[in-house]
Amino acid sequence: MTTAHAHTEDDQVPDPLDSPVAERRSAVRAALARWGAQAAYLAPSFPLSLAAFLLSWTLALTGAALVIV
Repeated sequence: MTTAHAHTEDDQVPDPLDSPVAERRSAVRAALARWGAQAAYLAPSFPLSLAAFLLSWTLALTGAALVIV
């Protein structure tokens, strides 16, 4: 048997947008947006950085191999 329950001011329905899960989701969305902006900023410099890294390692290893000469 169920009883009827009248809603009073004491009965508060939690707002789903104020839940910890919603706050965590919004924090994750903000972090992903920041990551995307940072990746877009850094992406054009990646080929130059990769070329400089490979050149420096090549020269360093060549120098190390030729140090005995």
